[in-house]
Amino acid sequence: MVSVDASGGVFIDSQAVAMEQLPDALQALHDQDPDVAVSLRADQATRYGRVAQVLADVQKAGISRLSVITESP
Repeated sequence: MVSVDASGGVFIDSQAVAMEQLPDALQALHDQDPDVAVSLRADQATRYGRVAQVLADVQKAGISRLSVITESP
Protein backbone atom coordinates (compact mmCIF):
# COMPACT_ATOMS: atom_id res chain seq x y z
CA MET A 1 0.00 0.00 0.00
CA VAL A 2 1.14 3.51 -0.80
CA SER A 3 -0.13 6.20 1.54
CA VAL A 4 0.20 9.95 1.72
CA ASP A 5 -0.25 11.69 5.06
CA ALA A 6 -1.66 15.15 5.76
CA SER A 7 1.77 16.78 5.58
CA GLY A 8 2.52 15.15 2.20
CA GLY A 9 4.76 12.38 3.53
CA VAL A 10 4.74 9.25 1.37
CA PHE A 11 4.90 5.70 2.69
CA ILE A 12 5.12 2.26 1.12
CA ASP A 13 3.80 -0.37 3.52
CA SER A 14 4.29 2.06 6.44
CA GLN A 15 7.93 2.73 5.45
CA ALA A 16 8.66 6.42 4.76
CA VAL A 17 9.91 7.12 1.24
CA ALA A 18 11.25 10.47 0.02
CA MET A 19 9.40 11.76 -3.05
CA GLU A 20 12.68 11.74 -4.97
CA GLN A 21 13.04 8.02 -4.23
CA LEU A 22 9.43 7.06 -4.94
CA PRO A 23 9.86 6.35 -8.68
CA ASP A 24 12.75 3.94 -7.98
CA ALA A 25 10.87 2.26 -5.12
CA LEU A 26 7.80 1.75 -7.29
CA GLN A 27 9.93 0.48 -10.16
CA ALA A 28 11.53 -2.04 -7.79
CA LEU A 29 8.07 -3.28 -6.79
CA HIS A 30 7.16 -3.69 -10.45
CA ASP A 31 10.44 -5.44 -11.23
CA GLN A 32 9.85 -7.94 -8.40
CA ASP A 33 6.29 -8.63 -9.58
CA PRO A 34 5.14 -7.21 -12.94
CA ASP A 35 1.54 -7.92 -11.90
CA VAL A 36 1.84 -6.04 -8.60
CA ALA A 37 -1.27 -4.24 -7.40
CA VAL A 38 -0.93 -0.93 -5.57
CA SER A 39 -3.51 0.58 -3.26
CA LEU A 40 -3.28 4.32 -2.67
CA ARG A 41 -4.62 5.97 0.45
CA ALA A 42 -4.32 9.71 1.05
CA ASP A 43 -5.34 11.76 4.05
CA GLN A 44 -8.21 14.08 3.17
CA ALA A 45 -6.02 17.07 4.09
CA THR A 46 -3.37 16.06 1.52
CA ARG A 47 -2.90 18.54 -1.32
CA TYR A 48 -4.14 17.09 -4.61
CA GLY A 49 -0.86 17.92 -6.34
CA ARG A 50 0.99 15.45 -4.11
CA VAL A 51 -1.53 12.70 -4.85
CA ALA A 52 -1.32 13.46 -8.58
CA GLN A 53 2.47 13.12 -8.46
CA VAL A 54 2.22 9.75 -6.71
CA LEU A 55 -0.30 8.58 -9.32
CA ALA A 56 2.04 9.70 -12.11
CA ASP A 57 4.96 7.84 -10.51
CA VAL A 58 2.85 4.67 -10.26
CA GLN A 59 2.00 4.94 -13.94
CA LYS A 60 5.61 5.63 -14.97
CA ALA A 61 6.72 2.50 -13.09
CA GLY A 62 4.44 0.47 -15.36
CA ILE A 63 2.05 -0.50 -12.57
CA SER A 64 -1.40 -0.86 -14.09
CA ARG A 65 -3.27 -2.40 -11.15
CA LEU A 66 -4.10 0.59 -8.95
CA SER A 67 -6.91 1.09 -6.50
CA VAL A 68 -7.67 4.24 -4.56
CA ILE A 69 -8.90 3.73 -1.03
CA THR A 70 -11.50 6.24 0.06
CA GLU A 71 -13.40 6.80 3.26
CA SER A 72 -16.81 8.34 3.65
CA PRO A 73 -16.76 11.77 5.30
